[in-house]
This record gives sequence, C-alpha cells and structure tokens, in this order.
Amino acid sequence: MGMGARHREIIIDAYNLLHKLRPAGSRDSLRHRREEMESLLLSFRQSSGQKITLVYDGSHKHGPCREAGDLDRVFTTRNRTADDWIIGYLKSLGRNTQMFTIVSSDRLIRMHATALGALCMPSEVFAETLLGREDWNVPAPAGREPEEKCGGKALGDKEIARWMKTFGT
Repeated sequence: MGMGARHREIIIDAYNLLHKLRPAGSRDSLRHRREEMESLLLSFRQSSGQKITLVYDGSHKHGPCREAGDLDRVFTTRNRTADDWIIGYLKSLGRNTQMFTIVSSDRLIRMHATALGALCMPSEVFAETLLGREDWNVPAPAGREPEEKCGGKALGDKEIARWMKTFGT
C-alpha cells in the first residue's frame, strides 16, 4: 500500500525527517532548513490532498502548542519528545489509527505505530519521495513497503508492553 491513499493523514516526526532531507552539517540555519522542508511538504500536501501534521520536539515552554493551517504543526513541551506525543496521540485514536501513516526512522515510534494499527514509512523513504518530486501518489519504492499491522490486527497495550520488555526497550 502506498502513500497515495487520499484518506490517510500523515504524521511526521519533523526533526527526524529534516535531518534526512538536509544533514546537520549544512551551513543553513535550522530555521531555514525547517522552512525549506515545510515548503516541500506544502507542495506535497497540495498535490496529494493528504493532511500533514508535523511534530517538533520540545520547543514550547508552557505546554504543547498546536498551529493549524495548510500544514498542522505541534510543538511539544521541553520535557516531552515528538516520539512521546506521536505514540500518545495514536493511542488516543483507538481504531482510527488505521487512517494514519507515520513518517519516522525511529524504531520505537514505528514499532508502537505498527502495533496500534497505523502504517509507517521510514523518513529516508519519504525524503526520497519529496526530493524526487516524481508523482507524489506513487507506492513506496520496491522492496521498501511501509510496515503493516502485526498479523493483520492491532496489538493492545499489554502486548506492546510484553514486546518492549522482551526486546529491552
């Protein structure tokens, strides 16, 4: 299944994707790199029609801040990571997680998201799609399909905890 499903909302681990698009050694400021990434994502959103939410790590002092617009932005509190926000948000959705695609290369986020029923795509694969500017409704590159639900069904919190304990996370 590819990114072309129009009913899917995409939630992006923003700094994770940013570092795949433009490595930290770049001379450009973080702000400039972020604006450049958001410009690419805005073009993608306009072409695909998919809603996009960017989640940025610990940028807000007094509580999570959410900005709506053509791209939704979430700035977590300083003591909460984007990973925590994404996992918590997915848990709050119940069965509706099936309507979401998570973009992150963080294995923990992808493991939780997959277990909860969402599709996942590594940031580097999504970055290739953005930078390639080919048809933005194409499936994931061959051999790199987004992760599906485990065994065709979402795992519960107990099952996730068991797997987390087993694999030492």
